[in-house]
Amino acid sequence: MELLGLDVMGLDLWQVVLILLAGFWAGTINTVVGSGTLVTFPVLVAMGFPPVTAQISNAMGLVAAGVSGVFGFRRELAASRKVLPALTSASLAGGVLGAFLLMVLPEEVFGVAAPILIAVAIGFVLFQPTLSRWVRRRKAGEAGGSAAAGSDPLAGPEAPTGPVSPVLWVLIFCAGVYGGYFVAAQGVLLLGIMGVFLSGALVYSNAIKTWLSLAVNLIAAVSYLLFAFDRIDWRAVLLIAVSSMIGASLGAQIGRRIKPFWLRVVIVVVGVAGLVNMVWPLVTGG
Repeated sequence: MELLGLDVMGLDLWQVVLILLAGFWAGTINTVVGSGTLVTFPVLVAMGFPPVTAQISNAMGLVAAGVSGVFGFRRELAASRKVLPALTSASLAGGVLGAFLLMVLPEEVFGVAAPILIAVAIGFVLFQPTLSRWVRRRKAGEAGGSAAAGSDPLAGPEAPTGPVSPVLWVLIFCAGVYGGYFVAAQGVLLLGIMGVFLSGALVYSNAIKTWLSLAVNLIAAVSYLLFAFDRIDWRAVLLIAVSSMIGASLGAQIGRRIKPFWLRVVIVVVGVAGLVNMVWPLVTGG
């Protein structure tokens, strides 16, 4: 490191600081509302990282934040053990396929697909409040009015008991493919699927969503290590891993002070900026 020359690990100091801030914010956002990749991925691309390298390095870096999030949901996950094996197998299978597609398809394909996937992910984020309200109404209806007046029907003890239907397994598999290829907003997609096809209180769906997202990231990371080692930028992995883990650990406290609306605004603004940054060369031919 040559701090006096404003050079850190081959990056300008301001680039290191920006990546650290993006990773911290992504870890925080993933804990509170999800979709942290829409912050880190565009930042890495803007720094000059090739899109596929940015995606691979970002996914590996965010594993640390996923571990921290899963630890926070350990009780809910223990109570969901009847459905976890089937759902995890679906996510792992989908994640392997998604990571395989990312590694074998030409980088030009990802360069075209990434802006489309960013737009889809931004749509997930924008409609997340509406989706969450719909899921809450559905869960409240399942409670059959048994909750006490004035209490939150979603805060009850009911855990998902299964069995996992074939439709749910296939949908979780498809979400895994999406997550293995492009991480952004995977959690929002999972939560929407489970809100419709999985019984139990919403807190358990949120815990399972965190676990499945980590499973996909882990299986993708192993695939990258085995088959795409030369495309990993360890500087980005290290910076995002450290900062996102800190952000995830502080996410609950920060989430109590910052309204999810403003977190969502940041996601959308950075995501749109990244979308423009990726689309502009395609439009201009530059």
